[in-house]
Amino acid sequence: MLLSKHPVPHPNGTADVHDLINLVTYVIPAGVNSCIVAAPVAGGDYCFIARNDNTILQVGGQAINNPGGLPACQ
Repeated sequence: MLLSKHPVPHPNGTADVHDLINLVTYVIPAGVNSCIVAAPVAGGDYCFIARNDNTILQVGGQAINNPGGLPACQ
């Protein structure tokens, strides 16, 4: 699953997304717009919970195959 900071592109700041089923928080790191969650739960529920840059308005998520070069969400 791809997580992206919006508006795009947005390499600044970090954004935290919480997985409500696995109770894990993923961090989209500073320096990149997007990161990959390698094995998300099918039908999972996620919540954008924090940012350290007020210009990050939202976080988007979509199912993709990692085309290479995108970091893992921390």
